[in-house]
Amino acid sequence: KLNNGIIRVEIKPNILLEPKDLEENYIAYTQQLDVKNGLFLLVFNPGGEANVEARIKYANKDRSKIKKAEAIVIETLAHRLGANFYKKKFKPTHPVEIFTEEQEAIDWLLLI
Repeated sequence: KLNNGIIRVEIKPNILLEPKDLEENYIAYTQQLDVKNGLFLLVFNPGGEANVEARIKYANKDRSKIKKAEAIVIETLAHRLGANFYKKKFKPTHPVEIFTEEQEAIDWLLLI
């Protein structure tokens, strides 16, 4: 959690996220950080990806309930395609924007 209240989630380089990884994160957000209406900053590093099951779990409506807004920072075309697919296919109920610069994403979240 950053000083401004934003929850920064960094996807490490060259890692494949699986549903169990997302479950561990969700427990940390809801139980340890007590997040109920958070501003999420999701930062992808090169090679960081999520498998299909993890993407479906990530888009779950229960997970969306703890998000006020979400900024996704991408570095690659594959990340952009995945982020756009998430926005269009799952239609999150909270605002979601895609950025290539982390500071721009933070500035946007702070306006929400």
